[in-house]
Amino acid sequence: MPKIRFNFYCHQPIALYAKLCNQYINDNRYFFTTIHQLHREQQFDVLHQYCIEVEAEENQLTVIADEIAERFLYSVWLERAEVIRITERIGSQEQIQHSKLNQYFCHACSKPIAHHTIPADISFACQQCHGENNLKPYEIGYSHHDIAQLTTKLIKGDTVELTSDLKASSIDQANGIRLSLLPLAAQQLDKKAWRQQICPHILVTNPERISRYFHIAPHQVHALSSLEKPSITLLPNKQPSEAESRLSETHYQVCFADSRLLLQLSTHLRLQGIDWLYIDKQQDDLALSWVNLAWVANKTNAAEVNIPAPMPRHDIQTYDQYEATNLKETITCKSTLLPSGITSSPHVKIPDTVTPIAKVFSGFEAASCALHAGILANSFSASQYKATRRQINKQKATSAACIYLSNQHPSCVITQDTSAKHDCFLMMPDIAKSGVSILAELDKNKHQISDKFQQKSSQRCQIIKSVSFSSHNTSNSLERFIAVVALFVLSEADIRAITPCNLTTDAETQPLTCKHIAQLAAKFHQLAQLYNGNNAPRIDFPLCAYNGENTSDSQKRSINWQQTLSSVMSFMLADANPAIVAFGFFDSLADYLSNWMDHLDQEMGLDAVVLAGSDFRYSVLADRLCLRLGKNYPIVVNRLLDLDGANLAVGGLFLAKRRRY
Repeated sequence: MPKIRFNFYCHQPIALYAKLCNQYINDNRYFFTTIHQLHREQQFDVLHQYCIEVEAEENQLTVIADEIAERFLYSVWLERAEVIRITERIGSQEQIQHSKLNQYFCHACSKPIAHHTIPADISFACQQCHGENNLKPYEIGYSHHDIAQLTTKLIKGDTVELTSDLKASSIDQANGIRLSLLPLAAQQLDKKAWRQQICPHILVTNPERISRYFHIAPHQVHALSSLEKPSITLLPNKQPSEAESRLSETHYQVCFADSRLLLQLSTHLRLQGIDWLYIDKQQDDLALSWVNLAWVANKTNAAEVNIPAPMPRHDIQTYDQYEATNLKETITCKSTLLPSGITSSPHVKIPDTVTPIAKVFSGFEAASCALHAGILANSFSASQYKATRRQINKQKATSAACIYLSNQHPSCVITQDTSAKHDCFLMMPDIAKSGVSILAELDKNKHQISDKFQQKSSQRCQIIKSVSFSSHNTSNSLERFIAVVALFVLSEADIRAITPCNLTTDAETQPLTCKHIAQLAAKFHQLAQLYNGNNAPRIDFPLCAYNGENTSDSQKRSINWQQTLSSVMSFMLADANPAIVAFGFFDSLADYLSNWMDHLDQEMGLDAVVLAGSDFRYSVLADRLCLRLGKNYPIVVNRLLDLDGANLAVGGLFLAKRRRY
């Protein structure tokens, strides 16, 4: 009889896959063996491999294959799946250890719950996923009749609030959601939350019609339908003659139903011809970015991640909501906002006793943390690192560069040589803090172009003079650089709609908050996404001496932002299409970064290039950069952790810095 193996290669451990493997071990129909192991694709590409092996007749194998295909739901962390014929087994009948599984519905129970005529109650017992035991606090006590009444309220134009306490009149801070067919009023959010909620959130009730309302690619459809149910940033389609004309914002965070209640509610609304509605969640969904042809979390929501590692410099490191510790050659990173043992659940009640620890890294420390964590998570080998506490590993460290682009810490390009020494090659420019200062600098350095631009666009320049950048925003972040360029490219109407600009000459300048800066950058990125060509104008990003406040020998290069803005103004004076200029900005920056990597490779030899930081969510830049770098270097993206969160806590354990108490 033929013997086959089902392989699932994943960027992260997936509790559902481990649980299903264990179920097949207990299946008495055939002799199943399974295994979960690390699989090295390339030097810096380590995947988690889940295997199921079975021997049976060909017609029986066909039935098993169909069954596995139905039960193993698609995950955003799945790299690929395959079925191969084998001669020897590598698995066993030992149970695979995994974190707690919090699955709300599966292929078996979603059908009766979302039935279009007689739906089952959301407490329906499922023998496959046992989702009835994982109901969210706001779902408890609702029958299918109650959910039908919620549908009626929404259709009437009311706002529906669901909380953990059914008697509560206001939304619960940890578990509540709000739903409405009309835009929801903004909540009072702190500065940090504004970074994450700069656009409305949309719940799509009819996934088959999503392309009617949003620009969406196949890989984004697959992600929204995955078992993680993340949220994806999408651009709306502009069709004024249709109902989707209500989608007037620059972009939206879009998600599918991630709970039994929302699944059944979506069915009711779909039958009434409603394809989407607004949703406000107090616990954010897993937010993802598409970098180098695969998904990566902006900030991981896993409760605990374990990584084999050599001896780090420090025993404990905290950053934001994450705490990384070292014990017995294993680094454990935990989220202080999630109860122990729970993973892949963005809707967990926050303990009242926990206060996230915020840490601000100075200089290029954040980039160093990202480089350490990126190489570590993609190697799983102590020989890749130089032990630094009690003994020196004779193996050389990886020669690498890290392109770290963040809106929370200084954006920069750093290098690591074979002795594990880190140096800063490039720091993003520290641009003047007000529109008046920006124009004054341009007058001083690019007098002719600046004069012509101010004469032709006097109203725009008046708007630029009326704004300033708030002090709490990172001055040399890529996002702020993009926002400044956006002031010179976006239409005046768009700038007025986003910023609190005041055109009265005697008024004080209006500070731009983190939200304003993020919205300007997002609108500029939207322009670039709307451009369909491959050829774009060349925007200059020449190197210059670093002009920041904290100057040192290791921070001596930056980008001449006056020359960059001069290039942008030249194209705007020539009446270039703003979309082409926006695309040209990202494409040219990617080209310059790639050329600088070639320069570093000639100087020191690069084994890999690490990409990290929250600003890689700008997909045009990420795509254009990876297209160039991927031809010459292994690209390392920390998919086990994230772009700008837990990776800084883990990498901080290796940071060459004396701890201060």
